[in-house]
Amino acid sequence: MEDSNWKPEFKTWHKVSIESYRLINAEAKERMEEVLSESESITNKSIKFIAAIIAVSSFFLKLFIDSEIPISQYYWILMFFIIPTFVFCYLIFPKTIYRRGFEPKEFIPADLDNDTDKEYQEQIIYYNSISNLQRNISKMNTENNCRIHLYKLGFFLTLFMFLIYSFTYVLLLPPLS
Repeated sequence: MEDSNWKPEFKTWHKVSIESYRLINAEAKERMEEVLSESESITNKSIKFIAAIIAVSSFFLKLFIDSEIPISQYYWILMFFIIPTFVFCYLIFPKTIYRRGFEPKEFIPADLDNDTDKEYQEQIIYYNSISNLQRNISKMNTENNCRIHLYKLGFFLTLFMFLIYSFTYVLLLPPLS
């Protein structure tokens, strides 16, 4: 994991121009938006997969019931419905979102009113903002990478579930007369 206490390595931070700080801050905010959008995308795709799993499972369950195959021959395949659903539900609910903005206690440094740094207040605020954005970007990247791996697992479990349902139905069908 990237260092969550990262700070810009300026030798003389107060000599960096306000325009440079603004540019760095704007780029960091844009990157934070991208990372948060990626997280929202994973959540939205997971919701769609849950809907697809429920639809496919309902279809096959109806086929199994209509074919009058004894439930003892196919109840075990229900776990292939439950497992991917839990994976995708996990991707939807328990996730940590790092804010798009900052609370004042995080944003405003404690020594902002220091008389010796009065002419550098804007640089101090930008410096602090850049550090906070980097911390949140690093944390969200780590969170998103874990969620992407779970999403891929859920995707492959869903494909496997569909194949199991299909093969089970074909194998359990009574022979045509």
